[in-house]
Amino acid sequence: ITLKSGIEGMMKRMIPEVKEVVAEAE
Repeated sequence: ITLKSGIEGMMKRMIPEVKEVVAEAE
């Protein structure tokens, strides 16, 4: 696993969580 693909994988997992937090904040 390269560093770039590792970061992309983390972002894909984090984005849905971020959207949920934003929805709860609103």
